[in-house]
Amino acid sequence: APAGAYRSTSGQTLTLSWQHLLSEALTITTTGQYGMRSISGQGDQTTIALSLSGSYRVSETISTNLLISHSEASGATYGLPPTRDIVVIGLHKAF
Repeated sequence: APAGAYRSTSGQTLTLSWQHLLSEALTITTTGQYGMRSISGQGDQTTIALSLSGSYRVSETISTNLLISHSEASGATYGLPPTRDIVVIGLHKAF
C-alpha cells in the first residue's frame, strides 16, 4: 500500500501469568503468551513467548530485577528475527 494508506489489522492474544512470593524480599513471575494477528496486504503472524522474571529487594531503597524471555514467531516478522532471546538485569535505587 502507498505511504499513509490505511491497513486493516486484527488479532488476538492469550496471556497466562503466575506470580509467587517466595519471601518478603523475593518475587518470581512466569508468563506464557500466544498471539495471532493478520494485517491486510502483509499476511498472518503467530507468536509464542515465555518469560521468567524475578525481583529481589535488597533494602528499603535498593532492588534488583532479572528478566529472561524467549519468543518464536512465524509468518511476517517485519525485519525482526523469528527467534528472540532476551536477558535483562536491572538495579533500582529509590531516593
